[in-house]
Amino acid sequence: MVCRQAWNYGKGYAGKQKNTAFGKKVFIAMSFAAGTEETREALKTGISEAGYTPILIDEVTHNHQIVPEMFKQIRDSKFLVIDVSVPNNGAYYEAGYALGQGEVIFCCKKETFDDKEKRPHFDVSQKQMIVWEDEKELSEKLEKWIKSLFD
Repeated sequence: MVCRQAWNYGKGYAGKQKNTAFGKKVFIAMSFAAGTEETREALKTGISEAGYTPILIDEVTHNHQIVPEMFKQIRDSKFLVIDVSVPNNGAYYEAGYALGQGEVIFCCKKETFDDKEKRPHFDVSQKQMIVWEDEKELSEKLEKWIKSLFD
């Protein structure tokens, strides 16, 4: 049995989860390895062209430990976009956290997606995913995807 105080506390918490307030921020999870700069810019462009504000944790000015700040930024976002073209356990961790609170859009370069050795993990490869061949296509597909889901 749940007492009234706990029930009301839970209702207040749910009201603070993503997709309810905060509107236009979108958190990006991806590898920051060398060679991912063009993908990063393509993700930012697609999100911006759809009318949202892209957030990358390394561009946020803060004075906190990184994980709590990252969680705050994810909670304050409407949804999360993850690119899994370059495997990154941290990005999967961020997406898992975000998925527990709302929407996650998965993206993967076709070259990686088609490679049986590099393909995204089974748990996410079965989700609908934006598969892209070049950064222009990524931006365009992401913009359309966001507009169809959130506008």
